[in-house]
Amino acid sequence: MSKKLKLAIFAGHGGVDSGATGNGYHEDDLALDVVKRTTKVLRGAGHTVINNRTSDVNRNISADAKLANREMVDAVVEIHFDAADPKAEGTTGFYCATSNDSKRLAQCVNDKLDDVFKDRNVKPDTSTRHGRLGILRETNAVATLQEVAFITNKNDVAKYTQRADEVAVKIAEGVLAYFNQTLPTQKKEAEKKGKQWVYALNAMDARVSADWNSKVAFTAYKFQALQVNWDVEKNGFYEVILNSKKGYMKDAYFTTTKPFITMKTKDTTHFRVSPNWDSKTAYTLKKGEEISVSKSKETKGFIDCYFRGKRGYIKKSYLK
Repeated sequence: MSKKLKLAIFAGHGGVDSGATGNGYHEDDLALDVVKRTTKVLRGAGHTVINNRTSDVNRNISADAKLANREMVDAVVEIHFDAADPKAEGTTGFYCATSNDSKRLAQCVNDKLDDVFKDRNVKPDTSTRHGRLGILRETNAVATLQEVAFITNKNDVAKYTQRADEVAVKIAEGVLAYFNQTLPTQKKEAEKKGKQWVYALNAMDARVSADWNSKVAFTAYKFQALQVNWDVEKNGFYEVILNSKKGYMKDAYFTTTKPFITMKTKDTTHFRVSPNWDSKTAYTLKKGEEISVSKSKETKGFIDCYFRGKRGYIKKSYLK
């Protein structure tokens, strides 16, 4: 029986330090999203996972390293998103320049993520503009820092938002590969037949054929309802239908369970682009208009809302 591991999966930045920004996203938010998804995968496989943060709060690198050391974890993976000019793309793993074990862990994770993003290979932390990376130097366990993709590259961000669960699985597979382990085979679900209404988990580009490289048939916005035809499956893709248009998508990108609740505005309401009253207005809804509210936890007292796929934040007291 494979050893059950204790792993530290950490999110970079947070709180007052949002990290890089691009394409409407903040690095600390995306990093936390990756961490939550990866943690779920690893815990589902029976491993113990600790996080440095589970919400948008400040973090301290040395305190995080001490946490990992105190918990005597087997490995540390810290998640970031890179930033540069809009053409830069791909995934990069960083390792402690003085540790072959760190390099091997970085390579294991990078080799999985390059199934989704362009491979920029692994690099020593001494090659970064920051020099030696504290999380790699201060932890006792083998550690890597992964720049998942470029937040400043439109295609990289689109890939992540559409394939976020797959990215989490790839990271989990990479970490376990270092320990010569694999994720357990998923139990086969009850057979699905016919057509069924489902909901897009994120903005989703259905393909014209059962191939990631084929053209986009249509785009469903986050939480949009569409139909899946379970009887038509090719290469792991299922036929999906939206407003009479047909396409193909893998079932990891939609859910049969409604992932949101529907609420209405009490009055004319200005939703914000981030969970902060000082941020810009994302969109404005009139009194009585319906809004999809994510079932995720509140951030700084704000709830995560979507209107026709566009994200916004508001206090729950403004809705009914």
